Amino acid sequence: SKLFGYNYYGGEEPLTWGDFAILEYYVSFGIVGMILLFTIICMQINRINFMPIFIGILGTMHYGGIFSLPGQMVLALSLLLNKQLLQTYYNHGKIWSIVSCRKRIMC
Repeated sequence: SKLFGYNYYGGEEPLTWGDFAILEYYVSFGIVGMILLFTIICMQINRINFMPIFIGILGTMHYGGIFSLPGQMVLALSLLLNKQLLQTYYNHGKIWSIVSCRKRIMC
């Protein structure tokens, strides 16, 4: 159904890794799935993570970037980014220790 999406049966080829991933997501999960996905994203969006999430969703209009495994990881990290998390890492020197560790490895 259009409300909850369609099931795939053995003889059909699933709509994966093609063009227009948002359309394929809609066919698979329906209107309820689309509303749920965008509600969760909109609840977590802020000025820190707006651009990475916007680029991910914009890229999903054609290719399924946020629906692949690496895309899901990047989207999850982007959803978790906020000012408090960045301030915690900055104050404890964790960001600078990562950078200095990379410099030592490259030298």
